[in-house]
Amino acid sequence: MAGIEGEYQVSLPEKTSDLFTDLDPPLPVSCFAVEGKAVSEIDIPGNIMRLGETSAEVSLTHQVEVRSNLKIVLGPDDAKDLSHVYAKVVSLDQPDPDSSNVRVRVEFTWLPEDVNEFFGKKRC
Repeated sequence: MAGIEGEYQVSLPEKTSDLFTDLDPPLPVSCFAVEGKAVSEIDIPGNIMRLGETSAEVSLTHQVEVRSNLKIVLGPDDAKDLSHVYAKVVSLDQPDPDSSNVRVRVEFTWLPEDVNEFFGKKRC
């Protein structure tokens, strides 16, 4: 556990690793960089390749920075009426072996219930 000692002793539980499910076919998305409260108008197309409970591995057509914030809009027809998701890029992986895309891992920072249910069906 991580925390502080002394008079104000507080600790945080250790975070467990997310178990990922490979998505076949991958889930198309459009990502928009978020700076402060401003959302970019330029989308970064991509695909969610692997999906966990609180995170995902995404293949994107353009490079993004670690710790950048993204608004993620789901692209398939069966998800067009779903809410959008917010996430933070937590790591950059090796380039996607099947394309010129880059792979990133994102942690969801806002996952609405309708999208959570949709993702739950995709993980089955």
